[in-house]
Amino acid sequence: MIIGSIVCFVLIIAAFIGYQVYIWREYIPSMNGMMIAMAVAMMVALTIGITISLRVVSNPTIATIYMMVLGVFTGYIIGFPFGILAQLDGVLSGIMGGLMGPMTGLMVTNSHPNLFIGFFLLLYVFTIILIYQLIQQSLPSFVSKKISLTWYVFLPICLVLTILAIVQSSAETPLLATQEIKGIQKKGYQEATIQVNENGYSPSNLFLKVGIPTKLHFQKTTEAGCLSYLLIRDLGINKELKKGDNVISFTPNKLGKITFTCGMGMYQGSLTVE
Repeated sequence: MIIGSIVCFVLIIAAFIGYQVYIWREYIPSMNGMMIAMAVAMMVALTIGITISLRVVSNPTIATIYMMVLGVFTGYIIGFPFGILAQLDGVLSGIMGGLMGPMTGLMVTNSHPNLFIGFFLLLYVFTIILIYQLIQQSLPSFVSKKISLTWYVFLPICLVLTILAIVQSSAETPLLATQEIKGIQKKGYQEATIQVNENGYSPSNLFLKVGIPTKLHFQKTTEAGCLSYLLIRDLGINKELKKGDNVISFTPNKLGKITFTCGMGMYQGSLTVE
């Protein structure tokens, strides 16, 4: 799975930077060490947070907690050789990245998510290369000659991640659902099915008859993002959607439009009662 490969290579590059920082710690100034800890912790939490929130984790709260823990751990470990200030900067940056990563992923998940993942991976590679150059420039000339050989290890890893970014960004993303349908009238009730996938609700607008008991099937085909929660405030419905068929029953008693949304209000659809 390409998402798993992306996460692995992001962590491998971060581990490589951490190893370089550790073995050359006596030559790297504390200020540079603080900057390295901040940058790596922030970028790791942001990159992985964006990636998994778009494609893997169904609960945004859990995704945020995971990314905060990852960011804090990364910042603490890389900042450790340079003292408490570097550790503190790394931890705080990890917290910020952990908060912002999943949130950003959920914000763009309904608009070319594959492209955004690929673009941000390229930013990650670019930032990490700058960090590696900072490490090299921090060393005395007689030491920097030794580290130059590690470019033969570092650059291929970055190249693989760049290829993964290009492949991910070129992956097809289905068009957002915009069609409208009418509820199927049956004996004593009306029924309709709404597909719930990573791009939203399909159909996005459903026409129903007023005063007739209604059975809606929310067919969830993805586990990603805030679409795991359904809110229909006008009907007082707040329901967690499991993968598969989720049935919502109610009777529309008023004419007009009823809006339903995901847990964060980023995806929405409507029920037009006639």
